[in-house]
Amino acid sequence: MGQKVYTYYEEIQGNTRTDKDREVQQELLSLWKESWSNQGFEPVALNSDHAKSHPDYARYRQSIVDGHKQAFDINLEEHPYWIVAHNEWIAFAKCVSERAVVCDYDVINTGFTLDDYNQLPAGFNWLDGLCSCIAVGTGEEYDKFCQLIIDKEPYLVHQMKKWGAEWNRSEFGDQDYLVFLQKALITKKVCTIVPQGLVHLYEHVTGSHKDKKLVHFAHDSIYRAKAADTSLNNIPIEEVRLKFVKEIIE
Repeated sequence: MGQKVYTYYEEIQGNTRTDKDREVQQELLSLWKESWSNQGFEPVALNSDHAKSHPDYARYRQSIVDGHKQAFDINLEEHPYWIVAHNEWIAFAKCVSERAVVCDYDVINTGFTLDDYNQLPAGFNWLDGLCSCIAVGTGEEYDKFCQLIIDKEPYLVHQMKKWGAEWNRSEFGDQDYLVFLQKALITKKVCTIVPQGLVHLYEHVTGSHKDKKLVHFAHDSIYRAKAADTSLNNIPIEEVRLKFVKEIIE
């Protein structure tokens, strides 16, 4: 068995995604697997069944739903994207039995080798600053992050109220929770937050991602690309992202 790398994919229910969108996500997931396999890793995609198999899944999910209810009087069950955004960590906590990289399936491997993996710092590390797109650790360590989310519900409600007014938002995902909990994570020695540098955002205009080993095709960078390139105007955002990923892999 090779060194595993994990991601999480869950179909978003409801009419927020079309069948075409889902096809695009499946193709992107396949390309993610291909990119990591090409560098000697064994890619594993977890799903909602894995998340639900965690004994504390119900508590974890309810803490996120209740937190949003308290902060904004909304039912997060009606906004499934934001629940899916949190589910990956409880799935990683349950299913990652050995130390491994976990990452979003839009983090494409263009040259990060097993030798590079072996040089990563010991312990649970977020590998792109306060971006939740990639980390390395064990399931037990990811579980501590999930338990902290449950335990810190009142604090997270306070932070969501504060920043919801500032940012004009009422839904918050795992990225936001990482930012809110960074001090507690460090104080409790749950993890280390590694400064940005290992992962590079895709940059359509400058091409600064070229020749880098890990490229993150985040939605923000794709929106910037569409704004700068009029030839992309009539192409849906997810199809644009898939197009760029194909170009960099092929």
